[in-house]
Amino acid sequence: MRKHTPIPKLTDKQIKRFWSKVFKGGADDCWEWAATASSNGYGVVSLNYCAFGPHRIAYFLHYGKDPGDKLVCHKCDNRLCCNPRHLFLGTQKMNVQDMWRKGRGCMLRLKGERSACSKLSESQVVAIRKSDALQRVLAKRYKVSLSLISAIKLRKRWTHI
Repeated sequence: MRKHTPIPKLTDKQIKRFWSKVFKGGADDCWEWAATASSNGYGVVSLNYCAFGPHRIAYFLHYGKDPGDKLVCHKCDNRLCCNPRHLFLGTQKMNVQDMWRKGRGCMLRLKGERSACSKLSESQVVAIRKSDALQRVLAKRYKVSLSLISAIKLRKRWTHI
């Protein structure tokens, strides 16, 4: 089991700065982390010279409890989401079971529309790449994460097109 660094006590200034980097929508919408993200699609925030997942910090700030060695899982499956209503504590086993229950445990060999995990069509991907609209606007329009739009634009996803 991976050991997590304890979340430090945050100052009011750190809390305000943290939330300033989250695009908050409605109470039931995903609140996306808008700052640094790692190559695996999860956000990264630095606090007191340590890196943390923003979803872990959001959970901590909302519930007042450090998740410790538990995973902070997403009900919405959006890795950048920081909405506490979408977050829950779990184990690796619970997270994998959740993934399979939602039909996300698919064969990675299948590309594009042939994949059961695909949320977009090839024509939508082409339109996203051609569009000059803001990425967050495109994410909302196509009902996908901001990180997916970015990866499509950078040709890190849907590379076969």
